[in-house]
Amino acid sequence: MKALEDKINQILEGIDTDQLDEEVEGWWETSTGAKFGANKLKELQECVAKEVKDIAIEFAEFIRFNATEIPDGWQVNGKGYNSEELFDQFIKQRYATP
Repeated sequence: MKALEDKINQILEGIDTDQLDEEVEGWWETSTGAKFGANKLKELQECVAKEVKDIAIEFAEFIRFNATEIPDGWQVNGKGYNSEELFDQFIKQRYATP
């Protein structure tokens, strides 16, 4: 999770400040804009943290109720998957539009 937070901070560098060092890429804001940016950055970080936690919990439950561990990974409905493939299947199912 820390790596994701660091990436978000890197992408939005400067959104929460009214001045940047010359060596730092990013934008700078007025003091009002910096305060707004700081609030939006915090809101985004909290949203991402909650989404990651929710996905982790749902994936654990998906495995618990649907998957059987086999020597090379997992089996769901008779089909074998490695861990990455199983997660990809879970994500496709989670975000599928009806």
